[in-house]
Amino acid sequence: MFGNLAIYRVIRPFTLALACLASLAASPCAHAAGERAQDYRGGRTQDIVCGEMNLRFYGVELTSGSTGVVARAGGKVLFRAEAAFGGYDLGQAQVLRDFPARGATTLLVSVGNGGSCCTETHILTRGDTGMAYAGVTSNRSRAGAEQRADDPAGALFCHDGFFANYYVSDGKADIIMYPGSHAAVERFLVFDNGHWRADRPGEFRERYLALADADMRACADPAGYLRAQPGLRAVPGDQLREMAGEVRLCKAVEAAYHAMMAGESAEQCLARLNAALPPSHSLLAPKVLADVRKAVAGFNPVERRRI
Repeated sequence: MFGNLAIYRVIRPFTLALACLASLAASPCAHAAGERAQDYRGGRTQDIVCGEMNLRFYGVELTSGSTGVVARAGGKVLFRAEAAFGGYDLGQAQVLRDFPARGATTLLVSVGNGGSCCTETHILTRGDTGMAYAGVTSNRSRAGAEQRADDPAGALFCHDGFFANYYVSDGKADIIMYPGSHAAVERFLVFDNGHWRADRPGEFRERYLALADADMRACADPAGYLRAQPGLRAVPGDQLREMAGEVRLCKAVEAAYHAMMAGESAEQCLARLNAALPPSHSLLAPKVLADVRKAVAGFNPVERRRI
């Protein structure tokens, strides 16, 4: 079985590469009003000053070189971020005014290693109680954390990478998930009591219910879901049908995850899995549910400290 699985893992990313387009198209990524740090060049304020290779953010000094970014606070290294392709332009860092709350200012420095994995986002937030730092790593090429216009107020969008390379089997049927075969499982970061943390089940109930319901609709008509994606309209029908089977399995897992984050009980999430999975995969539902519970409970992507 594992020999066949090894072959499968080689060929499936190519078959499902187009499905990644569907995932990206279905996931909104519009940013709310942020400003590039380079717009502060010349000292628009003395709290935020951006030069050619350096950036000062409320006393934190960031410098960029050929290998990446180094940030120092009080003479001590706060973080180092290795960058690909000759370094990182600090002028592209995002300054978010009145975020996550009125009177606060947040700096997002997202540095990628140049491949499909990974991107680090370093978050500096200046608020009433001082400066807080958080570091988040994404297993996607997109930012580890980002602000999007339609997300909950004061929250940062991020991904849970638990299912980035996922395999479960009962000996007769299996589910295999790759970054290119399914949309990112959504999570959010919340600024609470002076630091950033992962959101909790039920905290953004309506948002997660909407995601879970959309996942269920995709399971009911995976081919229709794929045909609705602009990047896949030219894909031949037989290839689309093959992709649809994989998408149904992935969306079933995502539906259970998002439902649990909405605050639904384990029994309700299992009912969603039983409805979403094809009969051939029904025996996998309890195993998937156990992994969903593990993923939700174990999600803690934030390295944080006060400055």
